[in-house]
Amino acid sequence: MVFNFWHVANTPELTAYIQALFANLHFSELPAVLDPVASSAESTLPEDTTFRAGTAAVALQRLGYDEATIVTGYRHSAGLAICDTGDADTYAAVLLADWMAYLYRESFDLARWNILRNKLYRAEKVTRLLPAWQLCLPEEKEEFVFV
Repeated sequence: MVFNFWHVANTPELTAYIQALFANLHFSELPAVLDPVASSAESTLPEDTTFRAGTAAVALQRLGYDEATIVTGYRHSAGLAICDTGDADTYAAVLLADWMAYLYRESFDLARWNILRNKLYRAEKVTRLLPAWQLCLPEEKEEFVFV
């Protein structure tokens, strides 16, 4: 038997978006400024950790973010630093890129998704992140119960 966990934030549309975002994944497209950070991380961290961090960096690159944000995203995803730049756009981009990189290799994790949702609960949605944001954190509809 095979069981698949369905959740409002674990849809076929999100899967298709992530597959398209990471199609033809090549870490060589990352900016050279990331090389010393990645080299250092690869010498001390597990391969799956650095792969996810590199994948998050690729997501940020493909979403059009600058080199500083890409490095911040890599460091955050590798667990080398917490993203606390004070910039709402960077914060949201790094958290969403980390989540999408996680989903690219792993299966949906409700506890992890709840952490992401709580961190971005009151954040203003960033225009360039809107497609990813809506797929990763869909609006929850309120249910009314009449008694």
